[in-house]
Amino acid sequence: MVFTSNSQPLLPNSHWYKIHNISVLDLIKTKNTMKKKILFIALLSFQFIAYSQQKQVIDTVYQPTLVDHSPAGLGVLIGDNQSHLGKEEAEFILVSKPTIQESVIDKDGAFHIKAFVNNDYFNIVAKGINEDNIRYYTAYMANYFDSKPNDKVFDRLLQIPLYTGNAGYSFLNAGSINLDKTDGRNYLFVIKDNRTEKIIATMYLDFIFPKPMPYLISIDDGLLFVYSISQVSTYISPRNLIKFTQQIKDNNIVKTTFNSQTNLPDHLKLPSDKNSFIIQFKSLRLNALNSFQYSLDNRWFHNSTAKNYNPFIVLKNLDPGKHTLYVRYADDSKSPEFVYEFEIQPSLIQTTWFKAFLGGLFILIVTGLFLNFKFKKQKRILREESARKNELQNQISSLRAQLNPHFIFNALNSIQGLVNKNDLEGSNRYISKFGSLMRDILEQNNKTTHALALEVKQLESYLQLEQLRFRFSYQINIEDAINTAETDFPVMLLQPFAENAIKHGISGKKENGNISLHFTRNSNDMQVVIQDNGRGFNMNETSDGYGIKLIKERITVLNELYKEQPITCTIHAVIDQRTTVTLLFRDWL
Repeated sequence: MVFTSNSQPLLPNSHWYKIHNISVLDLIKTKNTMKKKILFIALLSFQFIAYSQQKQVIDTVYQPTLVDHSPAGLGVLIGDNQSHLGKEEAEFILVSKPTIQESVIDKDGAFHIKAFVNNDYFNIVAKGINEDNIRYYTAYMANYFDSKPNDKVFDRLLQIPLYTGNAGYSFLNAGSINLDKTDGRNYLFVIKDNRTEKIIATMYLDFIFPKPMPYLISIDDGLLFVYSISQVSTYISPRNLIKFTQQIKDNNIVKTTFNSQTNLPDHLKLPSDKNSFIIQFKSLRLNALNSFQYSLDNRWFHNSTAKNYNPFIVLKNLDPGKHTLYVRYADDSKSPEFVYEFEIQPSLIQTTWFKAFLGGLFILIVTGLFLNFKFKKQKRILREESARKNELQNQISSLRAQLNPHFIFNALNSIQGLVNKNDLEGSNRYISKFGSLMRDILEQNNKTTHALALEVKQLESYLQLEQLRFRFSYQINIEDAINTAETDFPVMLLQPFAENAIKHGISGKKENGNISLHFTRNSNDMQVVIQDNGRGFNMNETSDGYGIKLIKERITVLNELYKEQPITCTIHAVIDQRTTVTLLFRDWL
C-alpha cells in the first residue's frame, strides 16, 4: 500500500530507545568482562522486545481501514495516528473510536460520511482509477460549514491533484483534512469523467466533535491558584494524578466508585469548604489547541476557562445544592455533550434547620415588640375591609332597589295589556302570580345571594307571568352535578336577561317564541346560557335598556366584592335568528 504525503510517519517508542542508549553506554564504560556479557545479553533481550513491540505498532498503523460503500467509487482510507503514543501520553489524548459514525448512500448515489474529529488521518481514494486511465479523470474539492449543504457548494469546487496507487485505486491530494480539523469545516469531493464532462462520483465528508472526556478532577488549592492565574493547563504526572484522586476520595462525603474512563467519582458530594475544583479534559490529539463551552445548571453555554492543549474548567465558590455540568466543544452544538452531576453540601449556617432556628429565634424576639402593632394593623385592615364590603353591599342593594321599580313597572304594563284586551281571567292570574313573586322578592331584599333553587323558582314565576301575555314556551335544564339547594347565586340576576329576551326578542312571535336556560358545570365553574329565537337582541343596539344597564353595573360590583369568583357576561346575537347570553361563574361550585 502506498500512502500520500498526508500520511503520518511512525514515531519510535521513546521508552525502548532510552533503555537501548543507556545499555550501550554502560556496555562501553564497563571493564568487567562478566558484567559486559550480562549487559550484552540484557541489551539483546531489550532490543528483541522493543523490536517485537515496535513491529506490532507498525503492523497496527500500516493496516488502514477502507470505508467505501459508494458504487460511484469514492471512499476514505483511515489510519490510526494515535497508536504510537506512549502510555503516559495516551492518558491525555481523547481517542475516539469508532471514527466513522455514519456512512450512507443517498437516493442520488452520493456517499455521505460522518466522522469524529480526532488524530486519525483520512486519505480520500477513488476506486477503479489507476495509472492506465487516470488521464481521463479530474478530482475536485470544496469546503462547506452547513450540516446540510445546498447546490451552491458545487460552484466553489476547486481542482485538486489525483495520484495513482498500487492497489487498484488512486488518491486525492486533499491535505490532512482531519489532523487540522478545528473549525466545523466539512468537505465535498467529486470525480469528473473528462470524456463525458459528467460527475461520476460524489462524496460528502462531515466532521463532528466527540464527547469531551475528562481525565482529572482536583480540589488542590495550589493547582486551583496556578490554573486561575496562568490560564494554561500543565502536565499532570501519574504521581500527582493519584494524589489529586486521593484528595477527592478523602473529601467525598459519599463512598463511591470511580469511572475508569473519566477518572471522576460516580457520585460526588463535597463539603462546603471544598466548593471549588478543576476538571481537566483530554486533548483531541497531541499538541492540539482545543476550546470548550460549558454550562452549569442551565442550557446557556459559556466559553471554558482557557483554550489549551488540555482544556480545563475552573468552578469556584459553588453554591450548596445539586449541580449539573454540561460540556461540549465550542461552536458545535450538534456534537454530543459531557454531562456530570455533583453536589455541594451546605455549611452549618447554610443548612435549612439552622436557618429555621435563626428565623424562629428572630421571630420569637421581635414578636413581643410588634405584636400590638400587628394586632392594631390587622384590626384596622379588617375594619376597612368590613366598611368596603358594607359599601359594596349597599351599592348592590341600591341597584336592586332601582331594578325593582323597573320590574314592577314592566309587570304593570303587562297587566294593563291584558286588561286592555278584556282578558280578565288572564289579568287575575297575572296579578296573583305577580303578588306571589313580589313576596319572594321582598323576603330576599336584604340578601346579596340566595340558593340557586330559589333563583330558578323566582325566574320560573316571572316566565309564567309573561307567558300569560305573550304565549311563548320556555325550558330550564340544570345538570345533575349542580346542587341547586347548596349553590349560592346572586339574587334576581337572571330576570333582567329573561325580560330582555322577551321584550327585544320573542314578543312578536307569540306561540312560536321560545326561551331556554341551561345550567352546566365544568370543574368548579358554572355556566348559564340563556337563548331565545327572537329577532336578535344585542346589548350594544339596546344600550338604552334600563334593566341591562343596571345588571351590568351590578356584575361589576359583584366582581369587586367576590374578586376570586369573577362573573363574566357575553352576548352573541344572530339577526332574525337568535340571541345567546352566556354567564360564566368561576369557582362558584
